[in-house]
Amino acid sequence: MPRARNAWILAVLIVVVSIVAALDTSRGQSGYSNYSLRGVYRMTYTGINLPEGLPESGIGIFVADGVGHITGTEVLNMPGLSCPDVKLTATYSIDATGLGTMSAEFTSPIAGCSGNFTSSLLVHEGGHLITAVSNSTRFVVLSEVWRRD
Repeated sequence: MPRARNAWILAVLIVVVSIVAALDTSRGQSGYSNYSLRGVYRMTYTGINLPEGLPESGIGIFVADGVGHITGTEVLNMPGLSCPDVKLTATYSIDATGLGTMSAEFTSPIAGCSGNFTSSLLVHEGGHLITAVSNSTRFVVLSEVWRRD
């Protein structure tokens, strides 16, 4: 009888551990991918250039293709410099947790309105909302939000 009881306790313990492991979201993958970032996004951002502490802001419209490429147009505003119609091209990668990276180049015929940057991305709401932070030690993003149309 003790062996049957021990086997029954072991079976119950295995079931309980399986249920708890299934509820542990830190181990699970949420199923995000590059395809989560697709469609037309409207973006706003504010940040600070360091070490000068100068503010910068911008708005833009991007198209993400779902396979790792973004194209779009931005309008940037920096102290003493307005940059309308800035063209942006980027590549991105999103992992299964919804975290990702982006590497971008932006170009304009206006001096001081071209460059490149890298950002870390976080996909929310199945790709309808994206938040981003700069990977540069010279630029701190205070807020960057993308919303899919």
